[in-house]
Amino acid sequence: MDENDESPERAAPRGRKRKERKQRKPMEITEEALDRVALSYLDRYDATASKLRRVLKERVYKALRDVSDRNEAMASSELGAELIENMLERFARSGLVDDARFAKNAVYGFRSRGLSTRAIQMKLRTQGVPDEIVDEVLEESCGEHNELDSARNLVRRRKLGLHRPEEKREAYRDKDLGVLARAGFSFELARQALLEPERDYE
Repeated sequence: MDENDESPERAAPRGRKRKERKQRKPMEITEEALDRVALSYLDRYDATASKLRRVLKERVYKALRDVSDRNEAMASSELGAELIENMLERFARSGLVDDARFAKNAVYGFRSRGLSTRAIQMKLRTQGVPDEIVDEVLEESCGEHNELDSARNLVRRRKLGLHRPEEKREAYRDKDLGVLARAGFSFELARQALLEPERDYE
C-alpha cells in the first residue's frame, strides 16, 4: 500500500472530529424578548419605526420558521405583530424611536455628502420616513442648506469643476455635469456649482 493512502482506521474519524455546531434556541415570542432585540438594534443604529418594525418581524419569522404546527405558528405570528406595534407606540412616546429626529439627522448628513433634495427624498422614504415628515424636514433644512450648497459639497468632495487642474476642466465639463445630473441636480444648479467660484467658502 502506498504510504500516502489512508487506512480505513485513519480516515473514518475525520468527519467525527468536526465539532457539531450548537443550534440556537429559537427566540420566544414575548414582550421581553422583542424588547431585548429592539434595544440591542437601537444601541447600534438609529432607526425609523418602519425600519425597526421590519427588523423585528424578520426575527419573529426566523423564530417560527421551524414550527411544524401551522396553527401554533400563525397564533405566535399574530401575537408577535401585536407586541411589535405596542412596543413601537411605547418607544415613540419615550423618544427611543422618533422619525422626525431620524430624518433631520439624515438630511444633515446627506446634504454634507452632496445629495440633491430629490435623492434625499428617495432615501428617507426607503428608510420608512412618512411623506409628511420628509416634506416638513426638507422645508426646514432649506434655509441652512440649500440645493446649491449640496451641489457644491458634491463638487468639492468629488473634486469636479473648479477643483480640477485648470488644464483639465474643459475636457471634463460634460462628464462633471453628468455626475451632478445623475445625483438629481438641475442643469442650472450643476452649472453654477461647477463653474462659479464659492465666494463664502474657504
